[in-house]
Amino acid sequence: DTDRSRGLGDVYKRQEQYGYQFLDKQQLCTICLYALTTLSARRSELLVEMCEYAFSRGEENSEIVAYLQRYFHGTKEEMLAIFEAGNKGGMYDRIFVESVLKACIADGVDGTEFKVFSTYIQQVQTDTALIDAMLVEYVNFAYEQDQILPEEFYELIGKKIDIGKMDWMYQQLYLDYYKDKKENLSDRCKGRIEKIKDHQVVQTDHVLPVLFQYLDVIKLPKYLCARTFIEFRAKSGQTVIFHFMDGTSAAWKEEVMKELLPGYYVFSASIFDHELNDHYVTIEGEERRYRDQVVVTDHLKYCKGSRFYELNELIRHQQDGKLQMMMEEYAAKTMMVQFIKPMTEE
Repeated sequence: DTDRSRGLGDVYKRQEQYGYQFLDKQQLCTICLYALTTLSARRSELLVEMCEYAFSRGEENSEIVAYLQRYFHGTKEEMLAIFEAGNKGGMYDRIFVESVLKACIADGVDGTEFKVFSTYIQQVQTDTALIDAMLVEYVNFAYEQDQILPEEFYELIGKKIDIGKMDWMYQQLYLDYYKDKKENLSDRCKGRIEKIKDHQVVQTDHVLPVLFQYLDVIKLPKYLCARTFIEFRAKSGQTVIFHFMDGTSAAWKEEVMKELLPGYYVFSASIFDHELNDHYVTIEGEERRYRDQVVVTDHLKYCKGSRFYELNELIRHQQDGKLQMMMEEYAAKTMMVQFIKPMTEE
């Protein structure tokens, strides 16, 4: 054993001079394990490189993985692979996991690293600032890429809402995630949605249209339900204008839309049926008129009894009456023509 150890020691020393790429997987693993035993917890740049090379060739020995978790700093993908290998063996190193998360922040998140984040937030000892930084990354990723993340993410957003963090993006993501789970909402979720509603209705001049999908869970003022909501998506930072035509006077009106979220523009107003005979959106500096991309929704059925609802119904039925009169006049003229034509032909 002494001779073997001496021999392995000589081989290890020669790696720095001649390299280790010519070794097969088993030889490389044997030399790495010898060096790990000899060096104990000390750092060696050569050994880090050899262990990483062995790992990249499929060697997931727990001692090699533990050494890499302690000393290796690579790309996000490399760090995630080392985390996964350690996780399979029940290994957890807080400092390493934090370095992985920092690498994810530097390179940008894409959802593949969420398991690392999930593992971290379940620990007793964590860095709150790091968790917040990761949350910001995931909020931007989920919104910009229109991605659905595990429920743990939305629970973190909910905790921010609990303490009064009412960023528009927090509200949008939270409401958008739970809108299809309304039948099984917990009391905690319902309380947060009520808090979002109160914030939007009382403290701001705008309401996110997705809030109306909770009308069977929460109660909104009738004046809000009387509004027609216009939604449009475009590049952020532009002046977006909504144009709509009054069917009675044929006069066009225009309103500047509000950018509630990056690239998400909204306009809302109490608009009578005849005032929305035609519509389109323009972007300042462009000649194009956008029609198909414009989303128009109303919730009039929820504001029955309001003055606007009654007036809108009155106007609509008046128009129906005029249409009925025109149809009756046309039918009468048709009958007269059919009656007179045979006589004139004779």
